[in-house]
Amino acid sequence: MKNENPAALRVPFFSKAVLSFLLPLLASLSILGFFSINSITQHVRKTAEETKSAVLEQAGERIEYIFDEINALAINYSVNQRVQYSLKKILQNENFSMENWNELSIILNMLSVSHSVKPYIHSIYVYFDNPRRNFITSELVLTRLESYHDTSWYEAMESMSPEVVDWIDVREVPNTVTPSEPIHLITVYKRIYSYNSKSYAGVVVFNIKREYLSRVLQESAFQVSQALLATGRDGELLARNFEADPGLVESFISARASGTYRAEDFAYGKKSYSVQAHGSRTGLLYYSLVPNNELYTLSNYFLRMNLIYIGIALVMGIALIAYLTDRSNRQIWAPRLRGIPTSPSCTTS
Repeated sequence: MKNENPAALRVPFFSKAVLSFLLPLLASLSILGFFSINSITQHVRKTAEETKSAVLEQAGERIEYIFDEINALAINYSVNQRVQYSLKKILQNENFSMENWNELSIILNMLSVSHSVKPYIHSIYVYFDNPRRNFITSELVLTRLESYHDTSWYEAMESMSPEVVDWIDVREVPNTVTPSEPIHLITVYKRIYSYNSKSYAGVVVFNIKREYLSRVLQESAFQVSQALLATGRDGELLARNFEADPGLVESFISARASGTYRAEDFAYGKKSYSVQAHGSRTGLLYYSLVPNNELYTLSNYFLRMNLIYIGIALVMGIALIAYLTDRSNRQIWAPRLRGIPTSPSCTTS
């Protein structure tokens, strides 16, 4: 009988078992995992895009509603000729009659009500061209510009072209209670049209609390690291949600202003952000920025789990094949090593 080494035959047996059993199993798992991950990724991407779009539309509609209400309030001072006539007369005169005081009281109460029932309004100013530079405020005050703590709105109005009838400005005004903490406002200017003179004779100024718009955006965000922004017609930042990274927001706004950003992804630091924009009827723009690694967390999770399952299957398959190969070798070679013939071809006459 020809001498054969059992250990030398284990490798061919093991290789054959791997090729016939383990490779088909791994191929099946890999194909199944690829299609499942691809399907999940496509579903997650579609769901994420729909969610971001819905979030932007919701936040945009809530903010647009605020500006619609402001437009409705501003119209009163253009279409109500009696209010215009009374205000012009009151602001231009130095001495008031009892009738003037009664009319002023009615107008101031109207301003106060508009201010008090709208939680997003900080204050309202109404100004008609007059040599004394008098104007009225929602604080039930008839005052002169020189004696009022907030004057930057008048400077902005004077520097704006007369052809521009409405615009938005981001301002900081002194805080009379806490001087070290200025008040952040979004100021909306609406010129008042006089039908008698057929021209714009004044302006109504609505000061909106910037914090209120930031709260609206914060309530609309669906992820902690998501940045929601509202920008004006010229690209200036109006508000952002509280948890948005200030550095990310500043970098994005700068890129938009310089024209260097035109894609749907934005890189900041070591992260890539998926960006979605939403326009509005008022000309404002809303943006959503979400880190891509968090946007596809679910698909990445399934990818990791799929690799883990394939690894477990590989280890278990190798262990099983090694066990079966060793068992088969023992069954074949143990009798021969003891001198027991295992088949007729191994016997001698």
